Parts: sequence; structure tokens; C-alpha cells
Amino acid sequence: MAHYCIVERIGAGGMGEVYKALDTRLDRHAALKFLPRELTADEEGVRRFVREAKAASALTHPNIVTIYDADRVDVDGRPTWYIAMELVDGETLRSRLGRGSLDPVLAATLCAQVAEALAKAHARGIVHRDLKPENIMITADGFAKVLDFGLAKLVGPAHAPKPDSSTTEEGLVVGTISYMSPEQIRGEPVDARSDLFSLGCVLYELVSSRRAYAAATPLETLHRTIHDDASRLAEVPPELQRIVDRCLRKQAGERYPSAKELAADLRHFVRGAERGSEPRQLSVAVLPFRDLVATGENAHIGLGLADAIITELAASRRLVVRPTAAIVAYRDRAIDPMAAGRELGVDAVVDGTFQRAGARLRVTVQLVSTEGARPLWATKIDSSLDDLFAMQDEVARRIAESLSIELAPAEVRPARAANAYEWYMKGKLALCYDAVSKTKEAVEAC
Repeated sequence: MAHYCIVERIGAGGMGEVYKALDTRLDRHAALKFLPRELTADEEGVRRFVREAKAASALTHPNIVTIYDADRVDVDGRPTWYIAMELVDGETLRSRLGRGSLDPVLAATLCAQVAEALAKAHARGIVHRDLKPENIMITADGFAKVLDFGLAKLVGPAHAPKPDSSTTEEGLVVGTISYMSPEQIRGEPVDARSDLFSLGCVLYELVSSRRAYAAATPLETLHRTIHDDASRLAEVPPELQRIVDRCLRKQAGERYPSAKELAADLRHFVRGAERGSEPRQLSVAVLPFRDLVATGENAHIGLGLADAIITELAASRRLVVRPTAAIVAYRDRAIDPMAAGRELGVDAVVDGTFQRAGARLRVTVQLVSTEGARPLWATKIDSSLDDLFAMQDEVARRIAESLSIELAPAEVRPARAANAYEWYMKGKLALCYDAVSKTKEAVEAC
């Protein structure tokens, strides 16, 4: 470390103290992060510290702090590890939050930059696993910089740096409680989508000055993160609320599939806000649910499911929903949902399938954005014809949540026998076909 001259101490964290230093060889300032002395005898602590350097040094991106060097040095006769990195002229998001919440557009801009940095790391197979305001810097000219990959785990492609024996074992919980994903809390294997949950927590806090799952004790915070939904954000536009909601889904498969797509949505929100665009009604089409067995005997179920969900969604004044008569023609057509969405001129399409075994149903449904064919939400539900109403209400509610739309409370319906409801759906199907037939006749007459 002969070519580094310590200037001053600038901070400390769980994994080390940070000093400003002058690199006399290259005549530039750098930040030196030293592993705490009490951890130098801790083999795992040393491995994590070195892993930070290996993981972060593999990344070159304007929103990631650059690693210059890593080495071991003797201080007062004791070996100590350090990392030399880019010295950022700015402050952490934690420090910035000390002065209050951020404007939603600024918060979205910074988080879009963080998402782009994560996309770079994820492409190299690196998951940060400890994203929080303390690990994000804002430079003097307003750019975000991600630092501290000390808890990163190498999980990805063959060209990524290979994990060594220091990689954290499955089942060991690491991270910071207020920003950990549910799967991380449970000690399960994590992937890139865990970082997106953490970034959602950061974004939530930036615009509200409160933590998404804050509770009186750490144990309660962990419980809330796994089981409870975060409170709605009254401070932000609905589009940003939708983005936060999707990041904070409990199931990783319901979050954004990649940091790149999250960044794109945040950028889209920022552009709209900067143009001063007025909020418009979103439009949705619910296609007839397809029978995976495809015998034709259960056509009434597929159309009945779509019709019921259309009715629920249409109750919202902020949503334009194509009527059942407009979608019944798609029952017998093998068409891509995106093509149907373009034909119907809607923002998103609900596409579902079902399998029937007696009175039991297994329903799979997804909501897909027409623009870019981006999945917004998906789920699988086991139900029966007896409690089909509850399942339909749940699907409609989840779709509305993914679009940041509030529905009226579901009405309490009396229980119905499976055969009675089945006859009801068959009647709906017959009426729809009759309406379509009459429409065609009227058109031909003209």
C-alpha cells in the first residue's frame, strides 16, 4: 500500500471502515475500504471482503463504483485487507433521506439508474443481495452509484467469475432486514429478482420517508415482509405505485423478470411526468379462457370466466374494458394474445387457460402488456365450480392491483351448486353467440 497516502476517514459500515486516500502513483484520490481488525481472524469475513472486490471489479458501468485494487497489508504487525475504489463526490441516499423524501420523478430517475446498474451485474451472474440507501451514492451532479457488493453471490452464466467456496451457503440469511426479499428472509436461493424487491423497498422509502415494512421489532418487520402488503403510497402518481407494487410482489415470478424491464418502466414514467401528460384510462381485453383439453364440451366455462372478470373490472372508472361481445369471436381462434390486443386496441390483455376434472378447475391466468409483450402479472389457482365466484373476484382484484386500479368491494354472493352455475354459464355462451350472429346479419344487410 506504499503508493496510497491516507487523507481522512470518511465512513464506516458493517464490512469495514472507509478512508479517503491519495494514489501517489497515479495522482488521483481513491476510497480505501479496510476490513475491521476484529474480523481479520474471521475466515468467512475475509472471504466476503475479498469477494466484494472480485465481484465488483468485474463490472464496468457508469452507475457502479469502480474497483481499482484489492490487497493485504500489515498494519502494526497485523494483516489487514483493503479495497481501493473510485472516490465518489456526493452522499449516500441514506444521508439524503435525512433531509426528507424525494420528488417522485427524481426518485424514479435515480432508481432507473440503479436498475440499469443491476442489469449489468445480473448479466454477469452477480446478485447484490444487500441493496439499501446506504449502498447507493448520489454524485454531486445527480447520478446514482451502486457500491458494496460484499454480499454478492455469483449465480449465473459461464462467462461470469466462478464462485468459490466462500459463496454463502443456502439457508444462511444475509442482508439488511428492511430490504430483504421474502425468499432471502427464508434462507432460500435468490436470483436477480430478489434485488428488484430490495430496489422496490428503496424506491418506496425515497418517495415516502418511511420503510415499506417498518414495524416495532426486527422480527415483526420480517413477518410483515413475508405476509403483509406495504401500505399504499398517497404521495405518488398511480403509474409509479404500480411499479412499486410489482417490485414488492411476494412471489419472485410476479415481479419484473429483469432489471432492464424495471428500468424501462421507470424511464417511461419519468418521460411522461416531464411532458406533463395527463393520466388516461387504461384499456384491457379479457380473452376467453382456453380449455387445455380442447374437447369443446367446456367452452361455456372459458367464456364464463372471461365474462365474470370483465364485469368485475368494468366497475372501475379508471379502466376501459372490452365487452364480452367483442371478445367472444376469439373463442375459436388460435391467435397470439398480443395480436388480439392490437386488434382490440387495448393496453393489456388477460390471457388464461383452464383444466377441468369433474367439478374441480385449475386456472392459469396472466396479464400481458400489448406494447412490448411484457408480462405484468401471472398466477395459477385451483378452484371448483362451487367457489368459482371467489376465484373470479380474486383474479380481477389481482389484475386491478397490477394496474394500480381500485375495484369496488366484492359483493357477497350466496353459495351456488356447481351444476346450477354451469347451466348459467352455458346460457351466457348461447346469448353471446346470438348477439354476435345478429350483429353479423345487421352488417351484411347494410
